[in-house]
This record gives sequence, structure tokens and C-alpha cells, in this order.
Amino acid sequence: MAGPTPNASLRNTPSDFNLSFGKNIFTLEDTGSATDQVKFGLNILSGSTTGTTVATLRQFENPSGTAHFDLQNILKNYTTPNPNLENTSNLTDGRYETFRFVGEIGHEIGGTFAIDEYATGSTGSYCVIGGRKDYYDLNWDDNTQYISRILDFFGCPVSRNRVFALSDYKNRSGVSSDIPAWVVGESVITQKIPADNQAKRTLSFVNRHLKTASGTIPDERKTIGAFRVTIMSGSTELDDFFIDNIQSNGGGPNTVVGGTRFDEYPYDVITVEAGHNLGTGNTSNATHWFIASVVKSCGSDPNTYWDTPISYVYRFDVDEGECNDFEYVDVSWLNSLGFRDYYTFRKRKDYNISVQRNTYEQLDGTWSSADYDVNTYDRGEKVFSQSLQERYTINTNYLSDNDAEFLKNLYLSPDVKVRFEGDTNFYPVVLEDSQWTERTYRKDKLFQNTVTFRIAHKLNSQRG
Repeated sequence: MAGPTPNASLRNTPSDFNLSFGKNIFTLEDTGSATDQVKFGLNILSGSTTGTTVATLRQFENPSGTAHFDLQNILKNYTTPNPNLENTSNLTDGRYETFRFVGEIGHEIGGTFAIDEYATGSTGSYCVIGGRKDYYDLNWDDNTQYISRILDFFGCPVSRNRVFALSDYKNRSGVSSDIPAWVVGESVITQKIPADNQAKRTLSFVNRHLKTASGTIPDERKTIGAFRVTIMSGSTELDDFFIDNIQSNGGGPNTVVGGTRFDEYPYDVITVEAGHNLGTGNTSNATHWFIASVVKSCGSDPNTYWDTPISYVYRFDVDEGECNDFEYVDVSWLNSLGFRDYYTFRKRKDYNISVQRNTYEQLDGTWSSADYDVNTYDRGEKVFSQSLQERYTINTNYLSDNDAEFLKNLYLSPDVKVRFEGDTNFYPVVLEDSQWTERTYRKDKLFQNTVTFRIAHKLNSQRG
């Protein structure tokens, strides 16, 4: 006689926002007091409870009466780099780099699966971003660096923490010189960008603001309202404008300023073009510019957006280089958080082409003619095919400790692209460096980094 019917229930879940390259653990337990061993089931559905099933998992309970399911090998297949992130205008959503899912929780008896409940998280589903994390990190413990906590104070927003873009570069400085009024008192993250108007950069931000433990936050402030951009020439302000985070600009999920939609795929991360590709901004005469994310302002405020940024302020300084620089190489790579970072290599650049030939011996002479003769143009050893591989070695200028640590993730990255000075596009490459060694000023004094890469596509070659 069969015992009581099991009822599979969630004991533990990963956080609502997590990284896909690392543990994503769901723990199930029986709350139905079954006496027989329980076979738990977990189905992963894309997007919502009516979404497509992308994975089916089954497991018997362990000696403690629970079952642990690690979804990382499933989820990391649904997050991938955006292959053309730098060549969009204004904003870009996260349809490549993010994935939303829910779980069907249940038990299986005699090959029949019964749903007991759904795992949807407090956001209606779970979101993973294509970054990597430590082996012991279950819930992306440092996500407060990227997901802002804010509250409403008498109808106006108050930020409890500034957030970083999804970048490994986090070197903050105090208030810099030649700044607009809205940057006063803010921490600034400064990077350099070539003067070439083809130099492109991007910044990607989690498009979600959570309330503080005891606070409230209206729906219209749960996503980024806009990105504020101020372009400067020295102390002169050339332009100051907002890029509204709405669908017509490539963002979302809202279609109008001040909309109340949130937690919708594919808008969990929004990328803003931040280099000389600033949408409508003109940087031809600029010395630097500032970018930060903002939210909708107080209801009674005539301005659309709050003057205080939600994110740290990012500053880009136009770099003309030095007189002894080589033609620079702009490098873009997939960082540890699943989005793009950039660095410009300006020092010595070496270029070579390696050639691998397949040959065979061709007989000399006119063997099929009435008279035998040998022509001077007879080939002898002939090239049947050859493989041509372009290879570059590039060098940085002298590095600070912060920049050296930042470049570590370039060596670890599986997806690297380069743009040569004067060119418009980034081209895929494969790094040939198989080791990164920590170097610091204390140990090495003045030091540079060297990177060797080959172009991901070989040159076409004729046959001999």
C-alpha cells in the first residue's frame, strides 16, 4: 500500500539576479510526509510559466531528504556575447547576455511528473547574466555593487548606494577638474579614449533598482530613467542631454518616459554607447565627457530626471597619445561580468604572417611528346595549398597597479576583438598568451604588458 503522496517544495533558491557561469542551486524538499523515497522533478521554462521548456531534471532525495539541482550547465548555454555591441546607436538591450527563467517544481511517480508549485522569485522569474563567479559563491554576493537600493523620501528618490557599470574597471577618484555642476560631490571613474572619432566604447548597467529593507519605491523608478551625458572642452560645456531609456532609443521595457514596466526580458541590462559613438552627441571638439544613469525625479519637480546619479559617474578623457607612440590598437574583450571592457595599446606593435605550405613533386619533362624535353618553367616542387596566419604583438605604455589588475581579465577572456587606428570596425582575434603573471610597481618598478594575438580568420591563398 502506497504511503502519502509527496509534495515537492522549494527549500532554497539562488538570488533573483545571478551569474550564469557559477553555481545556481535549487534545493527541493518534501512537505507531503511521503514515506517512500521521493523522486523530485524540476523543469526549466524560458521567461514565464507559459514559456518553452528548455530543460528537464529528475533526482531522488538524498539521505537528508532533500535534492539539490545545479543549473549552471544549462543556464550558461543561454547567455552569450553580443557580437555587434559597439555598432549600435544610443542604447542596446541584453537579449544576448541575459536569460530569464522560471521553474516547475514537482515529483515523479511511475514516470508521471506532477507539478506542485512554481519557482518564480520575487521578480516574477529569475535572471542570469553571462558573467563568472567564484566556485563558492551561490548568490552573486557582490551584486549590490551593480544593483542600486533606493527609496522614496516624501515623494523624491534617495539613493543608498552608487552602482558600477558591468565592468572590471572600478578605479574611483575624487571630484576632477573641468566638471559640470551635476557631477559635484560624485565619485568619478576616469578612462582614456583615443582622439580618433572611430573610437567606440560601451557601458552596461543592470536595469533594476531595488527598495531598501524598510523603504518603498514606485514602479517608475525601478528601472533606469535615462543616461545623462555632458560633453566638455576644457571648462566649457559643449552639450548636455539625456538619452531616455525607452524602446525607441533601443532601451526599455518602457515605451514612454516615466513608464511603470520592469523586470521584463530582454531589458534586464541596458548598454549605452559611451565613446565617440555617443548617438546624437558631437565629440569632435571635446576634451572629455561624463556619463551616468539617473531615475525619474520627484512628482512635483518640473524636471524629468533627478539631478543626483544612481550610478557612479564615468568620465572619458580624449587621449592624443605621445610623439613616440606607434599606431594604436584598441582592444575590446568579454569581461568577468559578461559585457565589454576596453583598453588602448599605444606602444611598439609588431606584425608578421606565418605561412604553412603543403607541396608535392611534379615530374619534369615532356613525357607524352614525341621528343623528350625539359622546359625552364617546369614547376618541380609545387605548392598544392598553404595556410596564412596574421599575427600581432602589441604593448601598453607603463602601467599603474590598477590598470595591470584590470588587464588580467583580458588574458582570461575567451572573446577578444581589436580595432586598428583609423579603422571603423572591431575584428575577432585569438590571444596566444597562455599565462598572466601579477606585476606591481613595488615588485617591478616601471613595467608594461605585452599581448600576442592572431586574427581569427586566416588569409585566403591561391594554389600554385
